[in-house]
Amino acid sequence: MIDPEHLPIENNLLRVPRSSIRQQVKQIHHISEILTAVGLKHWIDFGTLLGAVRDGGFIKTDVDFDFDFLSLDKIKLLSLKERLLKETNILLIDGPIIRGCPMHSSLRLENDIAAIESCSRNGLIYVDFCPCEISSKFVIHALEAFSFRTFFIDELQQSSFEGFYFPSPRHQAELLRHRYGEAWRRPLPLHEHRPIEYKCIIPFYRQVAAYCPGSFDEDNEVEWKVLKRARDLFDRVVVGIYTDEVLLNWGQRFVKDHKERAILVDRSGLADEVISHPPLTITEGFLDKNALDYVLTGTKLHQSFIGIEEIVLKERLHTVSVCE
Repeated sequence: MIDPEHLPIENNLLRVPRSSIRQQVKQIHHISEILTAVGLKHWIDFGTLLGAVRDGGFIKTDVDFDFDFLSLDKIKLLSLKERLLKETNILLIDGPIIRGCPMHSSLRLENDIAAIESCSRNGLIYVDFCPCEISSKFVIHALEAFSFRTFFIDELQQSSFEGFYFPSPRHQAELLRHRYGEAWRRPLPLHEHRPIEYKCIIPFYRQVAAYCPGSFDEDNEVEWKVLKRARDLFDRVVVGIYTDEVLLNWGQRFVKDHKERAILVDRSGLADEVISHPPLTITEGFLDKNALDYVLTGTKLHQSFIGIEEIVLKERLHTVSVCE
């Protein structure tokens, strides 16, 4: 990501052979591998995420590679400076946003802006590491206007960028809509995007709701752990409790009857609302009718619901890793 008031003079990446760009991304991918190996959580964002989702690689106006990471890991990241320089030839430069600049003969080190401008002039990709801080259900970004909801990065997925896979947020279309507005899929020239960059942001004002279906029997630890995660991540949590008859037909064991299980959920304080006779197949229509954004389940989907519409499976399912 580029600071709007400090644009590089020119973007020579447009004239760099694809083979060179791929080799540079390979080095950045190695950085990601090192960070993963030492347990430093990070994910792609901004133009890099947009390029991965929309184009599979660099968008034409981009000159850098964007990572976010947790601010509590800043010292750990900077402690890798010598290793990263040795293994990738990329120098970390400390600052509010940590820069990673490929070493080259004309690299200017008087400040970070001079350093990244010299990279851009020479057709070299620099890396931005933007620190973020988790505050309850929000991730507070170093550039505060770009703060977002925690559920996007509570667990990460892998996305391809120039043929290499990087950690990335989930529900990417929704995050990019908040980053760049409703028309995020339409490429804009840089001179058109810059004046409206901050106007495009859609703030996360509205509450986000999760739906948790299941038996919620007293000994079903997985469902209770999923419900607890839902409470931690989302503003409104709705539970669907399958009836005794449904569970028997499904071949599921249970100890408490339907009424007792509903009482357990109510007493837990984890649900805002209970649906006593939920549909056997979760459809987009059901979610929309009940103002539900996501279906929350464990990773073994067959244990959480009986059926699910394909569009819900693709766009509105939020799985969480619990001991199953």
